[in-house]
Amino acid sequence: MTSLIGRFQKFTEQIQEFQREVDKAKGVLDHLLKRLLTEFDCDSLEAATKLLKKKEKTAKDAESKFEEALDEFEERWGETLESST
Repeated sequence: MTSLIGRFQKFTEQIQEFQREVDKAKGVLDHLLKRLLTEFDCDSLEAATKLLKKKEKTAKDAESKFEEALDEFEERWGETLESST
């Protein structure tokens, strides 16, 4: 009988520990969702993912435009700059 009570108590302690871990994870998730809302005006992970993809595309487009402008600059001024050094 004592063995059954001991096993039951052990399982009860494990369940309580798991519940504490779940509660902690929920707290972290709530905190992160609040940060998404305040910092990026996203009310869900899906909205944040969409925003991230949009910002990645904007950054990629800006990088392409910068590379084009740099190529044009080097083409136009490259020889002049090289000869002056």
